[in-house]
Amino acid sequence: MSFLSPILLAGAAAVGLPILLHFLFKAWYRPLPWAAMDFLRKAIEQTSRRIKFRELILLLLRCLCLLLLAVALARPVVGWRALSARSESVDAVLVIDTSYSMGATDGGKTRFERAQDAALSVIDNLPANSTVQVVTCSDRAAAVPFTPSNLDQARNVVKGLRLTSQAGDLAPGLVEALAALDRVTGANKEVYLLSDLQRTGLEGAVAAKAVELRQRATVYPLRCGTPPRVEQGVVVQPKVRNVAVTDITFPDAIPHSGTRLPFTVLVKNTGKEKVTNVAVSLTVDSNEKEIIDTGLAPEIAPGGTFPVTMTAALGDPGQRLLTARVGAAGTDPNGRPTATLTQPDDLPGDNRFDKLILVRRRISVLVVDGRPDPRDSKESASHFVANAITPVADTQQDDYFIKTVVVTADQAVNAKLTDYQIVVLADVPADPADKHGLPAVTPEFAAGLKKFVEDGGGLIVGCGEFVLPDSYNRVFGSGGVKLLPFDLTAKVATTPEAPFKPAPDTIENPSFLSRLRNEPFRTAVADVDVFAVLGADETDRGTLGRAVLRLDNQKPLVSAKAVGSGEVILVHTTLDATWTNWPGKTAGTSYVAAVRFALSHLTGREGRGANLVSGQQIIWHPPEAQPEFELLRPDARKVSLGKATGGAGGGRLTLTVADTTAAGEYRIVYPGQRDDDLPRFAVVPDLRESDNLELLTDDEAEGKLGVRPVLTAGGGEAETIGQIRAQREWTVWVLLALFVFACGEAAWAWFCGRAV
Repeated sequence: MSFLSPILLAGAAAVGLPILLHFLFKAWYRPLPWAAMDFLRKAIEQTSRRIKFRELILLLLRCLCLLLLAVALARPVVGWRALSARSESVDAVLVIDTSYSMGATDGGKTRFERAQDAALSVIDNLPANSTVQVVTCSDRAAAVPFTPSNLDQARNVVKGLRLTSQAGDLAPGLVEALAALDRVTGANKEVYLLSDLQRTGLEGAVAAKAVELRQRATVYPLRCGTPPRVEQGVVVQPKVRNVAVTDITFPDAIPHSGTRLPFTVLVKNTGKEKVTNVAVSLTVDSNEKEIIDTGLAPEIAPGGTFPVTMTAALGDPGQRLLTARVGAAGTDPNGRPTATLTQPDDLPGDNRFDKLILVRRRISVLVVDGRPDPRDSKESASHFVANAITPVADTQQDDYFIKTVVVTADQAVNAKLTDYQIVVLADVPADPADKHGLPAVTPEFAAGLKKFVEDGGGLIVGCGEFVLPDSYNRVFGSGGVKLLPFDLTAKVATTPEAPFKPAPDTIENPSFLSRLRNEPFRTAVADVDVFAVLGADETDRGTLGRAVLRLDNQKPLVSAKAVGSGEVILVHTTLDATWTNWPGKTAGTSYVAAVRFALSHLTGREGRGANLVSGQQIIWHPPEAQPEFELLRPDARKVSLGKATGGAGGGRLTLTVADTTAAGEYRIVYPGQRDDDLPRFAVVPDLRESDNLELLTDDEAEGKLGVRPVLTAGGGEAETIGQIRAQREWTVWVLLALFVFACGEAAWAWFCGRAV
């Protein structure tokens, strides 16, 4: 217990007055001999103990009355509602949930609008001389800078808050609230948690931080939205209809200009009831007026995902922004469903998905053949893979969008790698001694390959008789440029009668080979014979390599490793028919498909760095220094970024953008650059937020926070909190006790003073 006016406790010293009078009263008389009184002495001695006991009780009652009066004047309270002697002001911290589930419509308003109304009501009803700090919280938290004592500023801050596209997590908000409490010196501290109390947002460290917070302040959880009901022991969640666009895929296509490519838009129902007639639209470069294609999801079960296939012409080369939106299905004059942009559900935050892809006019692939055969090209190491890369007739290759250049190892040394997007090494030796003294790749070429991959290029390495593990590890592995997913170990071979078999179930999912897990490719892959592979040292986890496909003996058949902005794919057998019948036996099916999937994956790496989830940092490497860079946000606001960092000693310049709270397209602007050439980045919502929309019940929230939600935000917050404050002050109860004891003292004094 503490006191609002502790200085008035000094009045408790008056409790000594009855005690003083009690002892002084005994000195007001002196004994006088009187013969007649001797007859009464025995009677008085018999009743003296009883009289003294009555007087002691009377003394205690009078002392207690004075003590209760002093306590009442000091205004006792319970918990952190205590103040210093100077005022009754409050140091308030408002933790406001800005995750996009707060955008759900609830009773004519969104949950976020209810949170704003409740926050304004709390500010308006704070005692005089109070302070306010505002903390925004999604999966990260930040204190909004303004003067805490300026309540008008606080109101404007609350009105100006915007939802993010991030997932919710209350733990960072509690940490920031603790830091906010450190910035104020008053003893009366209150923390208001304004959230929809979504289940996924109150996991992890929330409970521990809530304990720490309650030790330092009075905590008021304010639920924003309709709480779950408990009916006959079953929790009934509020109904929230929600469909989310989760991805735009094109797994077997390589975006290039002059064609119309198929795209699959994945739409998921995260609500508890099925949805019907969900329309999907696809646009390019955010042009909402020119919908490229539309599709319809006729029905999606709760938790289900529906693929909607559409096509789009990508136009000129360069970065193109694909935007998929869901809307309510309308009908055209002929009664056919059409996509409109009206709100299809209760939560708009995940109804749009942006994806940047890099459209090229042509893709160039450099194939380095380590075992060329001038007499019969079919016997060369590059024959099958080169044909799989450009699966068209010789007469059509000049017009095909992929250009393949095949060179020998000694010719590759002089190749300009920047002219290519992908490099393939087919049984290329790493040392001249590995190929009986014939030319091999040089250390300079290996270093050039590393820079090529780090800058976004793709590298495919095929093994064979000329790939010796020790040499490759020394040049390309841990002893050299560190491009290999794993260091190679000795060759593992088998007989034609008992070949190794690829195991489709071991394919990494998701990965660029995921489609090989399903028909029609699955059976073809499982029927492949592999007679030899180079092993992999998988004990060194520091290589960051991963097995994408394994054999039935668990040896890796295909492994991969991201290096910088690019990636390396290592095939542990040959790319031709020397160690396996994959290219020849299933040509035109799984082998060509696997090569195409790899090409699509590697050429898409450059666009992958431009596609982010809300909250992830934008990291861009400018080609040259500029005096000023600016960020153009999805809401058309420009933010100064200053100069790029780094660049010393030949290093790359780096520009980092941490604030990606809103989904949409971001551009980095700098002088002298055309709009078409500006770096672009697509940020999508963090779909963890809407994947589980369940809210905690009041009992569950109390278990997490240690405090029961006091009310549902949206009306009556100030009155309810005022009542709670009044209930926490015990002045009225102390005065009532004083009245009772005063009446008791009067009655006891009359009883003691009446004639015996």
